[in-house]
Amino acid sequence: MVVQTSRGTESYQGSDEKINISKLEYPQGCPKIEFYRYPSYYEITCSLFTKCNLNCEFCSQEHVTDLDETTVLDMAYKAFEATKKDFETYKDTLKRLEVRFWGGELYSDNIPMSYFLIYNEFITLVKELYQSEYPWLEIEFITTTNGVLTNLDRLKWFLKSNDMHRVSVSYDYIGRYKTKHQEELALNTIKSLSDSGFDVNVGIILTKRAIKHILQDKTELTKFFTDYNASTINFNFYIPNEGWEVDMPDDNDLWNVYKLCLDNHLYNVKTIFYLMETYLTKKYLAKECECKFLPNVFETGTSKNCIRCFSNLENKLFYGKYADSITDENVSDVKASLGICKRGCLSCEHSEYCQMPCWSSVIFEHFKPTECPLSKAYKYITDEHITEYNKWRDTKNGFKKG
Repeated sequence: MVVQTSRGTESYQGSDEKINISKLEYPQGCPKIEFYRYPSYYEITCSLFTKCNLNCEFCSQEHVTDLDETTVLDMAYKAFEATKKDFETYKDTLKRLEVRFWGGELYSDNIPMSYFLIYNEFITLVKELYQSEYPWLEIEFITTTNGVLTNLDRLKWFLKSNDMHRVSVSYDYIGRYKTKHQEELALNTIKSLSDSGFDVNVGIILTKRAIKHILQDKTELTKFFTDYNASTINFNFYIPNEGWEVDMPDDNDLWNVYKLCLDNHLYNVKTIFYLMETYLTKKYLAKECECKFLPNVFETGTSKNCIRCFSNLENKLFYGKYADSITDENVSDVKASLGICKRGCLSCEHSEYCQMPCWSSVIFEHFKPTECPLSKAYKYITDEHITEYNKWRDTKNGFKKG
């Protein structure tokens, strides 16, 4: 499948071929379900330090570590070592590597310019390491900011000097900003970067409180495109953390957001884009994030266990009786198997091409599945949605991936 973008033609290619997991050591009694496809896309995320100019209510970081040049450059080596086995296994299909890096907040006004030069060194070193072993590999760097900045010239300089076209701005309606001014700075950053020619992706965590806000003012999401010129919105699934009783959405919450987006033809929302494309093609598309091909790199090491990386809750609340048997080698497949079973995907008519939810949120002990919001969204798509989607692709130059 080919999708027209602002930078030409890009292919979003999935594969019907699933990975043979027969030799993988699962915890005794855990179901084995082959789900992950052989990848053409691989992602690494690097948290360079945790100091931040915000203190979001749902953040699991301690905000105590500051940037250290040696540590940052060591992360480049850690990332390379952590991916060697996967790259050797899937070298015949891997074509693209995305390296995403963030803090804390890397670009806040109190960050010295010398830090930006260290970020440059990190990018250069990662390129050298991967290109020396995999010269055919396409590598792209994408950074994340909370956007609460006034000195945007430095950020624009950094992005342009490293040929970085895409940047993600994390934005949340509830629980992120302490003042209205902070929120206004974030919105200004989105518009300023967009107006300067960057593809800006707005990342929104779908907490229960955020969903309630979105549904109360049904124009909130549209404004990112009409008023701030954002390229895309990415819905991030909420990984249960302290305060999950308030923030964890249920299936109906998620469905109502998807319905709102479909009815308002918000096809630059990634979830809706994938819904429409897979519905029309009946083909699986490689997601932006598949845990098996996504090691997270921190100062303390690397891990594919997103729950351990981004939740302060104990593993047992997610993996139950298998918690003590979780390793970096089996965590992604165990998580998918448990999630598919709990979600009921095997009996769903859309399972072969569905983009699937975040398994970390599904397997949480206190999540009670009802009717799957993605399955419900597939059933909701009408001829009018298809007509409007095709118009959008023709007139808006398709999906600007960001």
